[in-house]
Amino acid sequence: FKVEELGLSTIDLIEGELNGHQEKQTKLQFKVEEAKKFEATITYGIDDVPSWYLCIFMALQHYLTMIGAIVSIPFILTPALCMKEDDPARGHIISTMIFVTGIVTFFQVTFGCRLPIVQGGTISFLVPTLAILSLPQWQCPAPDVLDAMSAANRTEVWQVRMRELSGAIAVSSLVQVFIGYFGVMGILLKYVTPLTIVPTVSLVGLSLFENAAEAASKHWAISGSTILLLTVFSQCLTEVKVPGINYKRGQGFRIIWFNLFKLFPVLLTIVIMWGVCGIITLKDVLPRGHPARTDVKLKILEDSDWFRIPYPGQWG
Repeated sequence: FKVEELGLSTIDLIEGELNGHQEKQTKLQFKVEEAKKFEATITYGIDDVPSWYLCIFMALQHYLTMIGAIVSIPFILTPALCMKEDDPARGHIISTMIFVTGIVTFFQVTFGCRLPIVQGGTISFLVPTLAILSLPQWQCPAPDVLDAMSAANRTEVWQVRMRELSGAIAVSSLVQVFIGYFGVMGILLKYVTPLTIVPTVSLVGLSLFENAAEAASKHWAISGSTILLLTVFSQCLTEVKVPGINYKRGQGFRIIWFNLFKLFPVLLTIVIMWGVCGIITLKDVLPRGHPARTDVKLKILEDSDWFRIPYPGQWG
C-alpha cells in the first residue's frame, strides 16, 4: 500500500516512529534506573573482593550461620537416641556432622556443580527419623533404668538405634541415586512444580516447630531477644552506617563509614547474646545446669577427644 492510500502523510509516519523510539527509550531508561536501585542494595557484587579482614569476619559469620543448622540436627536427634545430656558421644556425633560437611562441600565445589554453598545436613530426613524412633521397639528405657546401666550398656542403647537409622538412610540414598542416574527426575519434574515443592518444604519445617519451640522455651527471654536483635539488624538497620578504621598502603589510617548491621547481622547477634549469657553465668543469675548458662556444656568439652577422625561404620 502507498502512504497516500492509507491516509497517512510522511510526517505522520515519522512522528509515529519517533514516538515508538521515545517509548522504547523510556522503558530502557526505567530498566536502567531499576538496575541501579538494585545494585545500590548490594554491598559486594559477584566479582568484587572484600578486604581480607572483612573476609575473615564474613567467613566466621557464614560458619556460625550454617553451624547452627548442622548442630541443631544432632541436638534434636540425640534425645530420641536415648543419650544423656552430658554424654561425650554427643560431641562425636556433632564432630562427625561437621567433618562430613567439610568433605562433601570440598567435593561439591571441586568436582560438582561448584555452587558457593556449604553442603550440610538436611532436615528432610529428620522427620522420618523421629518417626522411626517413636516406634514401640525403639522407645527409650525409663530414666532410672538408663541411669542404672553401665557406660558400655548405655552406649549400646543409642548405637543400636544409630545403626538402624544409618541403614535406613543408606537404602533411601540408593533410591535417590537410581532416580538421578536413570533420568527419572527429568520425567517427574514435568509433574512436580514449585507449587508442589513449596508446600512440602513448608510442612517439613512446620513439623519441626515443636522441637524448635521446646529448645526456645528453656529461656524465652534469651530466645526472644536473639530473634528480635537478628530481625532489627538484618531488616531495620541495614542502611545505618557505622564509623570504622581503614588502612591503605601509602594513605595510612583513615575513618570510613560502612554498613555494619547489613554485613554482620548474625555475627553481631551471636556476640551480643553470648555476652549477655556470659554475664548471667558470671553473676550466677541462673542456677547451675540451666541451658542459658555458657558453662552448661563444659563437661562434654572436657570429656571429648582433642582429635578424632570419623570413619564409615564407626558405630557398627
